[in-house]
Amino acid sequence: MLLFDEITRDDMTPCGYAQSAFEYLNVSGRPEAQRVRDALEDWLRRYPENERHELCGRLRSDDIHHLAAFFELLLHELLLRLGCDVEVHPTVHAAGQEHLDFRANAPGGDSFYMEAVLVAGQSARDAAARSRMNDFLCALNQLRSPDFFIGIEIAGAPDKPLPASNIRAELAEHLQGLNPDEIMLRALGEGFDALPQWSYECHGCRITFFPIPKAPEQRGEVGDRIIALEIGEMHVVGSSEYVKEGIKRKGGRRSDFDLPYVIAVNVLGDSADRDDVMEVLFGEEQWEYRMTDSGLQGVRMTRAPSGAFRNQSGPRRTHVSAVLLTNGVTPWTFPTAGVRLYHHPRAQKRYESVLTCLPQAVPRDNVLEFVGGQSFSEVFSMAPLWPEI
Repeated sequence: MLLFDEITRDDMTPCGYAQSAFEYLNVSGRPEAQRVRDALEDWLRRYPENERHELCGRLRSDDIHHLAAFFELLLHELLLRLGCDVEVHPTVHAAGQEHLDFRANAPGGDSFYMEAVLVAGQSARDAAARSRMNDFLCALNQLRSPDFFIGIEIAGAPDKPLPASNIRAELAEHLQGLNPDEIMLRALGEGFDALPQWSYECHGCRITFFPIPKAPEQRGEVGDRIIALEIGEMHVVGSSEYVKEGIKRKGGRRSDFDLPYVIAVNVLGDSADRDDVMEVLFGEEQWEYRMTDSGLQGVRMTRAPSGAFRNQSGPRRTHVSAVLLTNGVTPWTFPTAGVRLYHHPRAQKRYESVLTCLPQAVPRDNVLEFVGGQSFSEVFSMAPLWPEI
């Protein structure tokens, strides 16, 4: 195998809170995990041999590097499936000896450059808070109860490590004093809001716990996880500014490319919907009007000159031919991930190659027309529910 270890896999448990995406995929015995491993190994065999070692190193790394490397691998496979001959990390002399991610030579004889950007939707501070919470939940799962699971509702984000051992001991005492049959009847009759709740506020967050009684046939068994339900998010982060920064970073290169240039963006966390993307590329919506004796006149919606493709001076980054935007592409979810190709209305080199088989936003008569296309599920010939089936 090129990427995964040759080991016996009999672990059928879900991914642990402190377990990285690659670590879980590498050891899981679930059939779905094997399908994902098989796909990645298959794609890697078609990746240039002299580039595999570096890519595999990032795939085996922490979650951000793992997902960034996977996105590059997926784009390479996408281009191959669309009939392209793909060069990885080509040197672009017209751009000052820069190395880009891909040069694709399409079946029709046209060529283009493509670069990949991962938008994690979180700052370094948010990532640190998520790591602290994961450590806390992992430690909490060491609590053992023969009669109960627990549910958790989280508000806020911890700015320091949480006292897991103290909270775990207090929860154990609370659970020992409960009758699972009584709690079950209360939940069925009055709902979860009627159940006992225990809240802790510390280090910038509030965590509320409540008991979930096990089914009678499960009682007496002590599994590896006591957390059965997690409600809420630590912190809601808007993705729009991160998407814009990603486009600026890749679109800030020299503008004398000799071929069309496409930036592929994978947005994790909060998905970027159509309105979000339009604001990122073309500016925020604003209303223009004039006040007269008769009231408001000439009310119309325009866009502020604050987008990646337009500012107060007019069109910008016109060397970027298009942005291929995807939502939530991971090794487990890519067949159903949202995808759309947004064309730059004033591109120096218009993009008209193989990626136009995907859903698009095409400039026509000073407006963007949204047209349909093939999904990743169709391009990769995978069932929408893959890897479950």
